[in-house]
Amino acid sequence: MSPSNEAERMEMSRVLYESAVGSLMFVMICTRPNIAQAVGAASRYMANPSREHWNTIKRILRYIKGTSDAVLCYGGSKFTVRGHIDLDFAGDLEKRKSTTGYVFIIAGGAVSWVSKLQTVIALSTTKAEYMATTQACKEAIWMKKLMEELGHKQEKILLYCDSQSALHIARNPVFHSRTKHIDVQYHFVREVVEDGSVDFQKVHTKENQADALTIPINTDKYIWCRSSYGLTETFACQYPNNLYHCNYDLLIYHFSGYAAPDSSNHGEVQECLLTSTWDSWNQGRAVNLLDPVLTRVSSRSDEAIRYVHIGLLCVQENVEDRPIKDSVIMMLSSNSFILRKYNKSFVPQNSKTSTHQHNLTRFPLRKFLLGQTSKMTPNYVV
Repeated sequence: MSPSNEAERMEMSRVLYESAVGSLMFVMICTRPNIAQAVGAASRYMANPSREHWNTIKRILRYIKGTSDAVLCYGGSKFTVRGHIDLDFAGDLEKRKSTTGYVFIIAGGAVSWVSKLQTVIALSTTKAEYMATTQACKEAIWMKKLMEELGHKQEKILLYCDSQSALHIARNPVFHSRTKHIDVQYHFVREVVEDGSVDFQKVHTKENQADALTIPINTDKYIWCRSSYGLTETFACQYPNNLYHCNYDLLIYHFSGYAAPDSSNHGEVQECLLTSTWDSWNQGRAVNLLDPVLTRVSSRSDEAIRYVHIGLLCVQENVEDRPIKDSVIMMLSSNSFILRKYNKSFVPQNSKTSTHQHNLTRFPLRKFLLGQTSKMTPNYVV
């Protein structure tokens, strides 16, 4: 994997490979657990990178640029810590060391993650998995104490692992010929299991959220892992009910010709906008949502309706039905996508807006907007 000739070596000496890897590591450590495996693999060749390694770095950079609007989203009522552990046995082709990967989730978002080579060469997958669980247990104990200092006491932290043999060793401290060579330090796992600080649970490999931290995976599994870390595009985020971060209503405001409301009535107006927009779309009256200035020119009207259409796709009730960013980009230049009728949209619920939902949807959207924004200055889109 090193440069194949002197010309390539001279070419790579002028490339800022170390600087690029350092920048990617900063992004990965702060907010992007989904690139940890790729960045970790690329960082192993900083001493003597080849052109192939540099192309890999540029591909990761392009991915970061193309997903620059991805954010870690936290929320929900389950404010508990849980961890997922995985391993790539002997994945390093040069030193034959294994890669440990683990991620800890709080409130639906990743807060701690690791993807790194183990310090010693494991002779079996059992030992490698057991070593990985030891590192994850250390992090779990630290997080447990941190949460206690913040006033949130959790009796035990759940760690999910897909290795039955590693879990068996952790729960049964008996001598075995296959484990007698394992260093004493790794039996720390047994102690934390016995005192109840950590509890291990078996999880199927297909449901292991740490897979993306250890090995290259297919697109579907990668998207699932990324979503499980709480990473999602800002326009299609699965926000919990107690968060107000759904800005699709602002798009409707611009098309309808009025400024957005202040924070005092934003929740009520937001719910009415989304519900009324779906009603108008299903009844074939989407043009009624638009500002009259837009409807004077058919091309602008069609384009505005297209944006409303894409916006509706991004706020569908079922998260699995919402398009990813790449799909949205293709939709903007294509007429081929179809939105099913009578879909429900995602609407942040609270007691105030839910009480008035039925009454609000009885009135036309523009009439409601006129009543809510009578003191606002029109903001026409031209």
